[in-house]
Amino acid sequence: MTPDEQTAETFVSIGILAGNPEEFGATALTSLFKQSLFGELSKRNLSCEIICVMGEERNEATSAVEAVFQAQVNGHEHRTAFACHMIRIPERKRSVAWNAFVHASSEASSKFLFLIDGDLVLHKPDTLWHMLCTLGDKREAVVAVDEPVKDLAFKPKKTFFDKLSLAVSHLALAGGTLIPEQLYVIRADTARSIYLPHDLPLEGRFLATILNTDFLTKESNPRRIIRLPEAAHTFSANRSLRQILQERKQRMINRTITHVLLENYLRHLSEHRKKELGVLLMQNDETEPPWLTDLVETHIRHCYFFWQIFPDASTIRLKRLHQLPEIDELRYLPVAYLEQLVTLIGCWLAYRSFKRKPPISKPSPVSMPAGRSSLTTSH
Repeated sequence: MTPDEQTAETFVSIGILAGNPEEFGATALTSLFKQSLFGELSKRNLSCEIICVMGEERNEATSAVEAVFQAQVNGHEHRTAFACHMIRIPERKRSVAWNAFVHASSEASSKFLFLIDGDLVLHKPDTLWHMLCTLGDKREAVVAVDEPVKDLAFKPKKTFFDKLSLAVSHLALAGGTLIPEQLYVIRADTARSIYLPHDLPLEGRFLATILNTDFLTKESNPRRIIRLPEAAHTFSANRSLRQILQERKQRMINRTITHVLLENYLRHLSEHRKKELGVLLMQNDETEPPWLTDLVETHIRHCYFFWQIFPDASTIRLKRLHQLPEIDELRYLPVAYLEQLVTLIGCWLAYRSFKRKPPISKPSPVSMPAGRSSLTTSH
């Protein structure tokens, strides 16, 4: 069903996950309010809510959010089409912020949920509306994503490093349609049947796998996640070797944890348990807080070399070459080898980090305020 066909009771919830103050930018939030989404909703007598999820402490970012919200509520042309809220979370963890927004804060009547990072900029004014309409029209799809674009792409004069960084991004897109954590829209009933484990750093790969396979019960169906190249957002590219390696380390940590969660645990569940996957994961967090970390530690003990932390770690970037058009394979060959080297360094850093066994913190419970959504089963 497209937004044109929705009734007045329908809501869209937009969650801005800015748990860390350094991840928030007032410019990014201001760009959100320039979206045509609000005018289109207003024309159809629909409304949406914008919820910013932040840490408990008060800081400059908190004041900036409040100032932008107040200015938009008072002066936006379509201010009657949206409401703004801010919620606080006890931990600066992506999983905590995601669960708080999806299960405790978004309106129960919302049909679509947008998840947005606090530091991205939306340049095209119709990005969110286009994503919403496309997802609503594609009944088989459950998630719509746009095209992530590095800010380097807008530089009039690009350095060799800029061109190399953009080539890396192009190669990354050849890896198939994943869910970038920076921006995506998901059907609300689907999101509410999912719970992110406390110790899962990022959700994109995990969500893509369980949604493409209907909670690991069917063969992968890439049509369930649609990518819209004509819709795009901008994010800041890493500009130093230290930033690049740190980011790659975190990605390899997340990929390893996601692999362990999916392949060493969830795929071995019965079909019935897979259908109740969200409830199961929440119960595990409540009764055995370090359960996922324990699984990862067991996995790492059986990895004698750093390139064994997840399958194909030693060749994963090179394999993407074969997914490019033949004319581009030779052109991107040096980039693929460089990317593979950086990936292996990231794997080594991740392996070393796992060996240090960081302390485990007890997950904070997700409260369910009255009138808000709660966890449901997948069917």
